[in-house]
Amino acid sequence: MIDTLSSYSTNLYDNTLQKLPETLKKYINNDNTVSENEKDLTLKEKLDIKSLQQMERNIQQHENEHMRVARDLAVGSPSFRYIKGPDGNMYADEGEVEINASFDSNAKPEETIEKAMKIERAALAPSDPSPKDIQTAMRARIISYRAKRKLQREQINEMMANKESASDQVNSQGIKEYKKNADYQRNLFQILDLFS
Repeated sequence: MIDTLSSYSTNLYDNTLQKLPETLKKYINNDNTVSENEKDLTLKEKLDIKSLQQMERNIQQHENEHMRVARDLAVGSPSFRYIKGPDGNMYADEGEVEINASFDSNAKPEETIEKAMKIERAALAPSDPSPKDIQTAMRARIISYRAKRKLQREQINEMMANKESASDQVNSQGIKEYKKNADYQRNLFQILDLFS
């Protein structure tokens, strides 16, 4: 099973002008890194571009955190959905990382627990996990819990088998001792019968 860890985007354009201080508006208007086609943009469009750039950095960082922790569970590299900004450039507004979340039904419980824990860590790696990330982490936690229960049952069954085996050994030794004693007593009585 392939599961997707994704970041979600929020509309960063809303009320941007009302939230920014006047000095930042001046900074944006005087930005020397503005390209030729950006010079004709309105203040709101320039703010939108700054918001898009920040959103893209956040999304890329979010997906890179998933990749860093998922490592060999990741299927390929992060993929992004892009939108066109007012300057004509494309900006990532959503991203996702696919991970191998399949479990071998014949695997040892310890292996299943280890993989489930790694999936959970990968899903929760970013500081701001998305609802999809949390869902994936919870699914992995449930699988880990079930594998732990299976492991505990196996360990209990093994202990019980060892206990029965130990008990059988004690009983077996006791029976041998009893037979020895019975043979000894029988022989003793035969010898005593000779003298009577």
